[in-house]
Order: sequence, then C-alpha cells, then structure tokens
Amino acid sequence: MNTDQMRRILIVASAFVLCTTAVIAWEDPPDGVTPPVRLNPTELPPPKVLENARFRVKLLYRVHIEPDGSVGVIELLLCGTRNEGESELSKASKEICDPIDQEIRGGVSKWKYQPAVKDDKAIAFDSVVKVDIVPSGSK
Repeated sequence: MNTDQMRRILIVASAFVLCTTAVIAWEDPPDGVTPPVRLNPTELPPPKVLENARFRVKLLYRVHIEPDGSVGVIELLLCGTRNEGESELSKASKEICDPIDQEIRGGVSKWKYQPAVKDDKAIAFDSVVKVDIVPSGSK
C-alpha cells in the first residue's frame, strides 16, 4: 500500500490514560466506498507498564478490517516517546514498545466493525490507527 492509499483510508483513534475517549475520524475514503464503523466503542485501557511513566507514547498501526467486521492483521508502524515539555517525538526503545504494543494489540483485536461497503458488498479495509498515551498529571 502506498502513501496516497494510506492517506485515503485513514482512521485515527486516540486513547489517553487520563481521558480514555476514543476519537475516530475518516479522511477521504476511496470513491464508492463506505468506510467501516466501529460497533463496540470501548476504550483502550492504559498499558500497565506505563502506570508511573512521566512521558507520552505515540503509536501508529495499520489495521486490516475483514469483510465480516472483525480485525485481522495489526501492524505496528511507529512507536515514539516524548518527555513532558518537549515538542520532538523520539523513537522509543524495544523495551518500552514491546510491552505497550502487546497490550494495545490485545484491545484493538477485540474491536468489531460494521464492514466497509462497495457496490452493496462488504469488503476488507485497511486503516491507520493512532494511539496517544498521556501519563497521569499531564495536560
């Protein structure tokens, strides 16, 4: 999938440690495609490994939504951290990313969708999911 295709089929979901509200937005799906709709708007729980963290974590995933509305392949595209007061995102270490990734995948894999539709037929759909994790006490 190229960058243009990813841009056309974008879903952004954000999860916060303090404000566990998922915000989902579509950006310009391909012509004739009705994008999938998440049916179980449950929040992603904050990863236990970050309970005492003092930095933000941003993750970016490619999520494949099957024609039956289930989540298929989940691919981690980016894992970065940012300390309080800093504007730059740094690539996070494997020791930080792996346990967080495992917990987030567990939550995302349980999501269910009304599938994407083209020509009155349910189709598979690739989306990009952004997860922002903000530590307790952050603004």
